[in-house]
Amino acid sequence: SLLILDEAQNFHAALLEEIRLLSNMEIAGEKLLHIFLVGQPQLLENVKTPGLGQLKQRLGIMYNLLPLSRLETELYIHKRLGVAGAHEVDIFRGDALDAIFACAKGFPRLINILCDNALLFGCSTNTYHLGRDIIRRVAQDMDISTLEEDVTPESGRLTRPAARTPEPRAVMSSGVPPPPPEWHQPEQTGAQAPQ
Repeated sequence: SLLILDEAQNFHAALLEEIRLLSNMEIAGEKLLHIFLVGQPQLLENVKTPGLGQLKQRLGIMYNLLPLSRLETELYIHKRLGVAGAHEVDIFRGDALDAIFACAKGFPRLINILCDNALLFGCSTNTYHLGRDIIRRVAQDMDISTLEEDVTPESGRLTRPAARTPEPRAVMSSGVPPPPPEWHQPEQTGAQAPQ
């Protein structure tokens, strides 16, 4: 069985300890429950507290998902539009995609919020191709700060920003063996070795 717990950075220490106890359930040496804790970077800080040392020891895999690059942001938006059934995935002009990337800084949750609100604005004004001005207006209405500098051409490469980014998602797994060594390991993206 698999248990996935999202927003785990909000769990208090007692609940995290109960989750650790759940991970102890076994039959004939087989884990009955595989647990994935998913949350913001605060989750990693919470797990490092002295009272949760046993939980930290039980973590099989820890991984930080870094923000998307400019190109990945565009591909992500196009994929989401396609899955939603859009006949055209170029609803957002290039300057709008630049503005979305600048405002959201590559974080999918902010990308989703900006795009949802921009689409609603476009629908209410009968605008079929959304530009930078609409994204900036939506960002201002949502009190999301924008970056004034334009996105540079090199930001379109499929590379990740440095690991110093403020809001990567953390994924931790308890009771799952680490991947075999022949699996592709991410290139210096903040991944930590299994513990």
